[in-house]
Formats: sequence, structure tokens, C-alpha cells
Amino acid sequence: MRIAVAVDYGKIPNAASLDVVGRELFLELGKLMNKEKSFTIAALKYSNLGIGDFNSHYDCISIPNMGGFRLPHERSLSCKNLSIGIAGIDEVILGEKVYTKKSDWQKNKPFIETEVPRWKENIDKLTFIHVPSLSEKNEMIKHLKIPADKIFVIPHGVNSSFYKPSDDRIKTRKNFLDKLYISNNPYFLHVGETNWARKNVPNLLKAFSIAKIENIPHHLIIVGKYDEHISNMAKKIPDVHVLGRVSNEILLGLLQNSDCLLYPSLHEGFGLPLVEAMACGTPSITSNVFSPPEVIADTGLLVDPYNVIDISEKIITLAKDEK
Repeated sequence: MRIAVAVDYGKIPNAASLDVVGRELFLELGKLMNKEKSFTIAALKYSNLGIGDFNSHYDCISIPNMGGFRLPHERSLSCKNLSIGIAGIDEVILGEKVYTKKSDWQKNKPFIETEVPRWKENIDKLTFIHVPSLSEKNEMIKHLKIPADKIFVIPHGVNSSFYKPSDDRIKTRKNFLDKLYISNNPYFLHVGETNWARKNVPNLLKAFSIAKIENIPHHLIIVGKYDEHISNMAKKIPDVHVLGRVSNEILLGLLQNSDCLLYPSLHEGFGLPLVEAMACGTPSITSNVFSPPEVIADTGLLVDPYNVIDISEKIITLAKDEK
């Protein structure tokens, strides 16, 4: 069998987690190919799928990282045995709430209204769809009208040889924070992205500022690409550090040495940082809606993402209760 895998996310910007999904899948398939020797794989650009006599070269096509509500482009729909992975249709479910600018929502709303019905119209061209959580499967059935028997739940995983607990969190934390020029205090971590609205960063910052009134010793470290609006909000709150994008090695150190991952998103299709945190032995405070309860089970605390007091109380609980 000859398998083609799209390992990029086309021209969509700021889709780092989706690129990780495609890249890691391809690497794992490569290991399996060398072991089984029953199939071959080829890494292709998403934009190149379906060009030329494509079906004569490949028996199966995988687009593992389509993201949310967008249907694969027209050429790819002509490929035989096409499977796709989708996650995160927050724009369809929550609308304007997950947009950082009202103008962006107004611009995208007509496109969403046009695109969503196309799933039902083109579903026969897809062999199967895989999603990372049961929550996502239910949302795809409800909002995109995809038949249940077309959707398979395959949770994301992490490289456990890389993401693993620290041998001595208290000792390594000081050495690690010294390298970042941050004082040696216990801290919470937030891993985000450009879309701070969906990640619920304003409510997170408000909740943390309330928790600081209770004299918790913790700082808050925020990583990910954020715009000036978030940086300005963070500057007004004591003990908040916005680091921007960091390397995988620094992210690993931040997760290993953190007391908790704060991740109260309005919507998550899966929430890969939750699993990365678990692999590092770090608990999470995350949302009680959509996929996070399914992902973390009993490894953290759940909050109402719209309730700042609830978030702050859980932060205080975890800061003061060592067990």
C-alpha cells in the first residue's frame, strides 16, 4: 500500500499544534513502515494533493490535521481512500465569543455559513474522519451533520521519552528559572496561542489577580504568541511573566517545574498541552466543557471558564493544598 500524508497545514497561519500532529504522525508511520515493510509513505504539501494523476501513485491519502470547520480543498476530494483528522469547530459552536476582533467575526461568519453545509454535501467523498475526543465526535455530528459511522475517536498522544517528570522539581526549578531570569518562586503555567479569546486569557488574568490577594506565592508564566493587548493586561498584575514563543526544550522545563497548568479555554477540540502536562506529572486547572474533562479525568480541577471567581478559587485551592 502506498500512503500519502499531508504534513503541513496549508497556508493557515499560527497553526503550530496542527503542524505537530501531522509531523509526529508521519514520523511514527515511518517507524512502522520500516518495521512492517508492508506499505510506503510519502510526505506531501496539503496544496499538492490531487494534482495530476494522483490516484495512480497513491492508494490512500491522509490529511491528519485539517483543524476545524473547513472542508478539504476541491482537488483533494477527488483522491481515493481519503481520510482526514479534524478538531476544534469552536467558530461554529461559539461564534463571536472565540474571535479576538468583532470585525474578524463579521468577515468570517458568511464563510462559515457557506462552508458548514458542504460537509453533508461532500461526505461520501471521505472514507473516514478521525477526531481526538468523543466530545468532538458529538459536536461534528450535531453541527456538521456528519454520520456517526464515518467518525472514529483517536486521542492525541505525546512523546513520553521527551515529556516526562522532573527528578527533583524543587531543585531543578531554581536552576531552570535562573536561566530565564525569573525569581525562584513556585509558578503556574499557561500555554496559549494567538487566539487569546478562545484560550480565555482575559478571564485567566482576572482570576489570577484575585488569587494574588490571598497572598499565594505563585507567579504566572504565559507562553505562546500573544499580541500587545495581552501583554498590556499582564503588566498590570504582579508576578505575571509573558515569554512569547519558546523552544520545545524550554516548554518541557516549564511544564516539569510548574505546580499547575492553567488552561480554562472556552473551547478545546482536545488540548494537547493537557496531555503534555500529565506526562510531566503536572496537574491542570481546565474547563468543565467540551473535551478537557474527557482528557484529564481525575488529574486536575475543572472550572466554569466564564466564572472568574470559580477559576480564582481553584487556583487558590491548588496553591495552598499540597496534596
